[in-house]
Amino acid sequence: MSGGTVHSLVLESEFEVRLGSWLRALPQLQSLSIEAARLTLGASLSQLQGLTRLSMSCMDASKMYPSDREQHFISLPNDALPPTLQTLCLQHFVGSTLPLHTMPVLPALRSLELHCPKDGNLQLGWLSAYTQLTTLHLSGCTMPEIPVQLTMLTALEELELESAGLQGEENVLAPLSALQKLTTLSLADNRLKGLPAAVLSLPALQDLNIEKNDMKASLPLSSSVMTRLLLDENTVKASAEQLTGLVALHTLEIAENEDAWRFTTEDAAKILKSLRALPHFKLLDAESLYGEPHPLYIAREVLDALELHPFIILACDEANDDW
Repeated sequence: MSGGTVHSLVLESEFEVRLGSWLRALPQLQSLSIEAARLTLGASLSQLQGLTRLSMSCMDASKMYPSDREQHFISLPNDALPPTLQTLCLQHFVGSTLPLHTMPVLPALRSLELHCPKDGNLQLGWLSAYTQLTTLHLSGCTMPEIPVQLTMLTALEELELESAGLQGEENVLAPLSALQKLTTLSLADNRLKGLPAAVLSLPALQDLNIEKNDMKASLPLSSSVMTRLLLDENTVKASAEQLTGLVALHTLEIAENEDAWRFTTEDAAKILKSLRALPHFKLLDAESLYGEPHPLYIAREVLDALELHPFIILACDEANDDW
């Protein structure tokens, strides 16, 4: 294999991919993306001294055919990563082999995504050395509480802690208030019961995803910069008065919420009136909320008839299966 002028390489296979001596034929490689059923590293990636973007993933066996295929995980040698990396993404890997545990700090690294380590196990003590990170995704990495090392990453602008096993009251998340530059925060698919006001009012926070949690109480919403709020699959309820305070909001998702979202027609009218007053609002997703007939579905029909429908409303009248 010869590719002296190849700068970007994408490999996808439903079988095994082996990284070996052929890497030496790609001295100019800057971006490498590999997704395979099985991925074996027989050579170090550190020889790719121009590599700035690296993504490696073992395919999700549950989504492959046949469905009983074994889930494989990537094992990485100690010196696997070149110091030039700016972006690193790993999915389905053995956490104990992550080179970041032992190798010198990657000085250029700004974006790090670590998804689904084997058994959810991943030690995070090394995080404190990566204060330059602006993007961090830790999905499927079990953590009973917010690691203290994470609060040291004060340059972070985007943080994802999905399916992390976080649970409990709002004090569990209080350490996140140290991340004052956050613009995007996702805490989806945990077992959280609340969010502290200090996190909800982070000065730069624009996009908040708290789908699939156990939040039941009203949230202390107050932000002049938040543009997107995802509350799907909770029983948390945001009042019309709270929504009025989210002056920059353009998207609200409250789909598939349970009993706390049993709207009356009066509730629906107040919500829609509040959202219509927001100058940038574009989309309300209220799919599968309760009420017969669905009050927001009725309200949408009325707005349509009066040609007073300035934004999209997704709402289903389950009795008639209409949208």
